[in-house]
Amino acid sequence: MNYKCNRKPCTAPCGKFIEDENLIEYAFSADLGTFLDVDYKRRILSESLSVNESKIFVRGNELEFGSFQSIEAFMVNAFEQNEDGAKALAKSNLNDEELFLMNGFKNMSAAIILFLILVLPEKVVSVKMRII
Repeated sequence: MNYKCNRKPCTAPCGKFIEDENLIEYAFSADLGTFLDVDYKRRILSESLSVNESKIFVRGNELEFGSFQSIEAFMVNAFEQNEDGAKALAKSNLNDEELFLMNGFKNMSAAIILFLILVLPEKVVSVKMRII
């Protein structure tokens, strides 16, 4: 029996944790299509990163930046002098199939912030996974 679901599920993992006295919150949602739909064009619907309750970036239909003050120690050396250009470049190179955290943001920040987010910290506050 073949099962065909017309509804497209949306996956939305998010994590909230404390590392080096910083409260880090990261979430994204993705349209992955239906089960075993190998030809489906998957895409990122939304993505957000906050550090110490200060929005770093929010991605929906467009990419919006908040303040980098809470993570300025993690930014690449020349970021402050080239901030406007880096933001414009990140917005123009946004790819529907890639997480901004793993592509554009990685190029703007030092690798240490990705390490803090991607390696599961010992002090997890909450991790949620939703299929909508």
